[in-house]
Amino acid sequence: MKSYSFDSATGLLSGHSFSTDEADEERALDLVKRNTPEGHTHFIHEGPLDHLCKKVDVATGEIVDHVPDQPSEDHEWHEPTKRWNLTAAVQAKEQARAQALAKINQLEAQCVRPLRELALGIAGAQDRLAALETAIAAERLKL
Repeated sequence: MKSYSFDSATGLLSGHSFSTDEADEERALDLVKRNTPEGHTHFIHEGPLDHLCKKVDVATGEIVDHVPDQPSEDHEWHEPTKRWNLTAAVQAKEQARAQALAKINQLEAQCVRPLRELALGIAGAQDRLAALETAIAAERLKL
């Protein structure tokens, strides 16, 4: 089975590939041409290519490493995975935000009983509700 990957004039891979077990080379190339995305060329390559960190050197036709543009200042290149990842600081900030939102949801769910008790005039309900509101306000400061 031969796998054909598609690249643009810049050598960037499209991420699409076409595979065929057609033994006749002329027929195989005809299949490839009919399945090549518009604006792309093709080249023969055995096996999959990671279009996020490889490209074709248009001068030589060789497959070379490629570091795509940095998505944002919040990203750093992680060489072992050959991917842009969010920095540790941004990941920690996102995790803290998610934890604060989860805590707010938990506290808001606990408001149902004190609200019901307040409506029924049960003593202490307003104090419990006020304490929950104070805890929710503290979590909102973390957002």
